[in-house]
Amino acid sequence: MVTLVLGLMILTMKSMNLLRVLGTLVGISFLYSGLDLLTFSANFHQISNDRSASSGSQDRADPA
Repeated sequence: MVTLVLGLMILTMKSMNLLRVLGTLVGISFLYSGLDLLTFSANFHQISNDRSASSGSQDRADPA
């Protein structure tokens, strides 16, 4: 409901204010998308490194 009211308020604004608000919202969206991609990439590389480290230690057998 709140999103609908805010959307209607944005649509009824004058042109210069509308462009400023839309630009701000698009910029915030890009910022959060970039942060999301960075955290996904960091987690992916961490999981990949953990798997390679654990498989590397299993490949080595002690010649006892």
